[in-house]
Amino acid sequence: MENTTLTLRRHLFGNNDAGTYAILDGASCPELLEMLDRHQPLAVCLFRGVVADPEMEAVAPYLVRLEPDSPFTDWLLGDWKGKHRGILAVSPAHVPFNTVRNHFRDMTRARLPDGKTVYFRYYDPRVLTVFLPTCNEEELRRIFSCVDVFLAEEKEGLVGYTLTGGKLDGRKTPFG
Repeated sequence: MENTTLTLRRHLFGNNDAGTYAILDGASCPELLEMLDRHQPLAVCLFRGVVADPEMEAVAPYLVRLEPDSPFTDWLLGDWKGKHRGILAVSPAHVPFNTVRNHFRDMTRARLPDGKTVYFRYYDPRVLTVFLPTCNEEELRRIFSCVDVFLAEEKEGLVGYTLTGGKLDGRKTPFG
């Protein structure tokens, strides 16, 4: 488990001039609300108005700003492998938290070809790793508008997605 944590930390905090975030799935992480309450990282629910519905609040996605030396980050990364708790993202440091929040909040809904709007669970790594390779250049530019790197767990390890010249680049790193 120690090697997994080191691999994640290297990818997340290797650039001091970046903002590091977790987009976490409350449905896959039953202890999330307790840990957010205990450690008080900068965090926000990505669904609007769920505080009035405790059942929805418990399973909603959350955006959390990760700090390299915080107890919340230690807890999250120390127990990451095989949990499918969410995805990680690195953005330029100059991008404000509210901009990142709005970006990820806007991605929680998708419009189907028949015009119906549905929830989109892009923050599940099993969804993101299948979805991103299907996107065209315009969609990728929108998804990466304030993100430099997306990180998601796959069976073999960690995959880091970047947008290079309008094309998706996915680099795999095995967990130690």
